[in-house]
Amino acid sequence: MSSTWSHGAREQSSTAHSDSAEPRSGADAEGLQASTVQVFSDFGDGAVASAIEKHRTFGNPKFQRGNHLRSVIEVRPCKRCGQHWVKYVVEKQSGNDWKEIPNLTTAGFTDQVVDI
Repeated sequence: MSSTWSHGAREQSSTAHSDSAEPRSGADAEGLQASTVQVFSDFGDGAVASAIEKHRTFGNPKFQRGNHLRSVIEVRPCKRCGQHWVKYVVEKQSGNDWKEIPNLTTAGFTDQVVDI
């Protein structure tokens, strides 16, 4: 199975047709840092399913009061080529919005089956 990853990537395939995202929010900066290091390592190794499981070790799937950090896995399958575009991003709360933290984004294409 192949994977192509680029750190800091922000654009997705123009052929992606549907998508889903899985946010996890919390207040534990050290916990988020630890899971992010593991996610980046797994993506770099092409272990997409493992990266998604590591993402799930941080925080809660539902926002709770006091949570000011979140990580998000986004998946967009391409119906044309059969690959999936997968993005991992870390964000911090800024008022009512979430702002991406620079250098904590990775994205790439994989032909692995990806479900979130």
